[in-house]
Amino acid sequence: MHNKKLIGLIIIDFLLISLLISTIFIAINKKNNHTDTANHVSNDFIGLKFSIFKNFITMDSTELKRLNPQFVYGFKQADVENVECIVSQTSRTQSDTVMAEILRDGTFGQIKKNFPDAQLVDYQLFNLRNGLNAIKILVTYHKNNVLLKQIEVAATTDARTTFAFCTSPSSLYDYYQTKFDNFLSSLEVY
Repeated sequence: MHNKKLIGLIIIDFLLISLLISTIFIAINKKNNHTDTANHVSNDFIGLKFSIFKNFITMDSTELKRLNPQFVYGFKQADVENVECIVSQTSRTQSDTVMAEILRDGTFGQIKKNFPDAQLVDYQLFNLRNGLNAIKILVTYHKNNVLLKQIEVAATTDARTTFAFCTSPSSLYDYYQTKFDNFLSSLEVY
């Protein structure tokens, strides 16, 4: 009787150890097979790092400069019109602190200048990945009779002001929101 209990315990121990080893193997295998879904950009010359989804294609510099000479990086969804993420920078002549409200008003004012029907939907303080204070705004406006939503982050350093924004048709915004949030949350400015 004692031998049967001992054999039973050995079998149970063997099964538990096998289960544990299998679980560890599966976890390691999943980790090693995990593919990165983002492209990572790092440019020390302009003090910028971020990640953008791989299914967004890079806009060429000619297209970016045509849109705005201050645009330094741009990405768009290849098969969907008006879905894009852009990074822009301007040089600063003074290294003083810029109040969040002034940054918000200036950022929104520039959007309003280009799109007079622009509406400020949301505004909040935001911290970049590297801890730099920033602002985040959500606006809507029409472009070529399409209602667009634009989420934008703006931050300043002593040397420059950086703007990163993503735009999509309002009807597609919920679909792209996680991708946009991941892009903006990855932003580091230094």
